[in-house]
Amino acid sequence: MLRSVFYFALILPALLPAQDLILTAEEEEIIAEVIALDETHLYYRLLNPARPDTLSIPKAGLQQVYYADGLRQYFSVAASRAGEPERVRTTADHIALYEQGVSDARTHYDNKAVMWGTLGASISAPATGIPLGLVTGATLVLVPPRPKLETLPDPDLYMSQEAYAMGYHDQIRRRKGQRALMGLGMGIGLQAAFFGALIALLSL
Repeated sequence: MLRSVFYFALILPALLPAQDLILTAEEEEIIAEVIALDETHLYYRLLNPARPDTLSIPKAGLQQVYYADGLRQYFSVAASRAGEPERVRTTADHIALYEQGVSDARTHYDNKAVMWGTLGASISAPATGIPLGLVTGATLVLVPPRPKLETLPDPDLYMSQEAYAMGYHDQIRRRKGQRALMGLGMGIGLQAAFFGALIALLSL
């Protein structure tokens, strides 16, 4: 029972929506879960009142987004009000920013929680451990990347340039997938060793 509670607590953050705060250009505050951000729109689900459908706001109508983990992202409206000219970036700029995000995440992100969580689930029970490890690993990998502010090499770049943030997130997802596979592989190895030892003992 305690083991089940532990693994439920492990995947609980993936089941709960993050409460982000969207501030529009008209100073309207929206409590929501941010789903995605592309070149033109921000996509979100309302939390207060809760609604299951995905809504969107043009980026031109955004001022700031306060994320649940403490990160704050500014948009061109806020920059214009501060008197800062917005530089138009080319496709080459976006590619360079994306690659920089990938490189920075490869250097600075090394969270092993996915590996240990997958390993723990994989060896939790002789019969159901491997399937549970698969489910746990997949769940942890699918949790949207929310790197902590203090771990970012350039927080301002991360919050202001979505191409950089996208590269950073994509590399985190790849790293988490690798960690999950490592944890599952170790779990399979330990399970095989356990059953091998058990068979050897029974054959004596």
